[in-house]
Amino acid sequence: MIRPRARAWIKATRLPNGLTVILREMRHAPVVSVWCWYRVGSRDERPGITGISHWVEHMNFKGTRSIRKDDVTRLVELAGGTWNGYTWLDVTSYFETVQSDALEAMLRLEASRMTECLYSRTEVDRERTVVISELQGSENDPRTYLDKEVTGTALQHARRPVRPLPPVLRPEQLDSCGGG
Repeated sequence: MIRPRARAWIKATRLPNGLTVILREMRHAPVVSVWCWYRVGSRDERPGITGISHWVEHMNFKGTRSIRKDDVTRLVELAGGTWNGYTWLDVTSYFETVQSDALEAMLRLEASRMTECLYSRTEVDRERTVVISELQGSENDPRTYLDKEVTGTALQHARRPVRPLPPVLRPEQLDSCGGG
């Protein structure tokens, strides 16, 4: 919950296309952080395509029709920034933190990521392997196991229960996801 005092500093606007933009100005440092959240995560998956949200997150760093993969990285780094993304139960998020004068460039980057991602066969195969490796690596991490079990137990009676599903990303499933 947002505290009343903090709420005054936050401006939310819903654009005609349904996109909600939330702004909070903080003048502590000459940087800007641009975040895009999508309301989709592992709880939206079903047996047979588990891990697909994480895979799409990885693929969305591979360039767009307007911005080549290497140019994306260069754009952020030349602005003195960092960028990353993550997938969780109910959200997939992408973010960049850069010098404040690069705000417009980061907004263009996220707009391009929303509408123009490219999924080449080479990158599809590479990221499938990376995501499966990450998922398998976390299976032996006691903190990850505890987190999944506690979350699954806490949300077992939710409208859409969350229970860890085994990671399954087979090539034939990815064939229909933009590769080829």
